[in-house]
Amino acid sequence: MSAQPPTIERQSLRAASRRWLKNLLLFLVLGNCGASAAARFWLVYQFHRQGVANGDKVKLAATTRRYAAVKNALPPYTVVGYLTDRPYVRYSRSVDEDPINVSELQDIQLVIAPLLLARNEDQQYLLGDFMNPIEGQKQIKQRNLSVITDYGQGVLLLRSGQ
Repeated sequence: MSAQPPTIERQSLRAASRRWLKNLLLFLVLGNCGASAAARFWLVYQFHRQGVANGDKVKLAATTRRYAAVKNALPPYTVVGYLTDRPYVRYSRSVDEDPINVSELQDIQLVIAPLLLARNEDQQYLLGDFMNPIEGQKQIKQRNLSVITDYGQGVLLLRSGQ
């Protein structure tokens, strides 16, 4: 007597059981992690769950190349301020300028994690992101900052003179 192929109800039940087991394992793993690690894992999970368009993948790869070295420069969970010569734009992009928008800041945060990126200049350490080196030097002198490391491509790790 040969085994009969599984019915649709059995296949649905198996798929539901697998999903339940996957969710249970995820819950158990997250239950043993710290809150910040769980939050980062959830952020990455949501990022991949929603999917990334090809253009976003290219942009994220470029962001990773620019900022990856910064993540090991400071102890984990250090809050790093952000200083740039580009205007901050919430939703749109201008043709005349190269503004920074919310998604770029989120990409930078994703790359430099476990460092925490703050969109202000009131921190002991600052991540400098300059498109114009002359403007960058002017802002560094004006704010009495010292350069810890120059990563190239306009990316600097700065320390405030506080």
